[in-house]
Amino acid sequence: MEDVSDLQREGIVTSDFTCQKCQCQDFKLERDILDVWFVSGLSKCIVLPDSEVDVYLEGKDQHRGWFSSSLLCSSVLEKNCTKSFLTHGFCYDNNGEKISKSSTLNVKSKMSTTLLNVNQAMEYRSADVLRLWAASIPFQGDISHSDFVMRTVRHDYMKIRKTFRTLLGHLYDFSPADLIPISQLLHLDQFTLQTLHNFYVKVVKCYNSWDFSTATKLIISYLKEDLRCFFLDAGKFRLYHSKPRSFERRSAQSCVWIILETMVHLLAPILSFLVEEVWECLGTDSIHLHQFVAPPNVFLETCQSDVKKASEKHKLVSTLEKMRNFVGREAAKKDIGHLGNLFRAKIVISIQKGSDCHGVMQQLVDEVAHIEEFLLEYFTVSGCQIAWVDEMTEAWKIEVESADGIECQRCWRFASQDEMKEGICSRCHSIVFE
Repeated sequence: MEDVSDLQREGIVTSDFTCQKCQCQDFKLERDILDVWFVSGLSKCIVLPDSEVDVYLEGKDQHRGWFSSSLLCSSVLEKNCTKSFLTHGFCYDNNGEKISKSSTLNVKSKMSTTLLNVNQAMEYRSADVLRLWAASIPFQGDISHSDFVMRTVRHDYMKIRKTFRTLLGHLYDFSPADLIPISQLLHLDQFTLQTLHNFYVKVVKCYNSWDFSTATKLIISYLKEDLRCFFLDAGKFRLYHSKPRSFERRSAQSCVWIILETMVHLLAPILSFLVEEVWECLGTDSIHLHQFVAPPNVFLETCQSDVKKASEKHKLVSTLEKMRNFVGREAAKKDIGHLGNLFRAKIVISIQKGSDCHGVMQQLVDEVAHIEEFLLEYFTVSGCQIAWVDEMTEAWKIEVESADGIECQRCWRFASQDEMKEGICSRCHSIVFE
């Protein structure tokens, strides 16, 4: 039988080790596997005796191992070991071989193929890229790993990094003291923040249900479609060409600040190192010490919590999004631009009187002081008109044609000869010379 001297030789205890509760100094080194499972089942009681655990995470081979022993011990002690169990599958290569810590992976570059073990592969690709890969695939079953998949994930990672860099670039002369109240933001910025709020709710719901792959897809889709292909294109003039301290630019910068703050928090569980770098430009302490920050529900706030009015604004935004996508497709067919860069196009929006579309568009016209400028910015075109028609076969129709006039060398919009001054349009001229 092994005694305390055996424990000392194993380096498990020191010569003066004493039980804190009973002061006993006689111990035995137990090697029975049954007791090992018993100890693992008590891990929560030993490590976190007074805290509630949210989840136990392990591979599917632990259903009759750690998971089972934890449940048995908690039943005996009449204490819940965890709120939930989360099971993941195993990782296999293209040949169907299970990948472990000692496995060798093929890492291809432009010139050669290198054989690396798992730890070397992590250093080669960066931990954040591997975390993004792990978060982007359904973990419940077995997963396949390949160099092609990792290159695709790295491409997505670089897009996210580039987007963060773009957002930070727009805030080089901005601080929280410059934030404009939500109710005073320009309508385009309010619409953008409402889209951000809807997106945030979906992602948090996915996180709460452990659906990381869907959350990752939503994030990448938002950065590409709603942010880069819409807001950063539509708001480009105000961010790049407006006067530095103008209200229009500060409104757009306020929107950028809220978007960046929200995205940093949402991506913190996945791209922990990247968001820490970004947060160093915004805050003083670590981003991982913060809770999620929910963006404002703009429509409810601006409508004084009137759900019916907020619902009408949602319909308006939905209608405008359909119109914008239609304009992009028509312009591409006629080879006069693409979505986000339609300055060579002008549009005429025909609305059927008495239709639902007429109601929401009339609301927009009544609310927005400079409706033409708003529509030009929203559709990123050089000309826009609204026509109210008595009889139509559909609720709305849009005609897309080539814009007339001369291209402004500063903002790229087309303007008539009378509006051009020294090679730039009157709008840009007033900013540059006044």
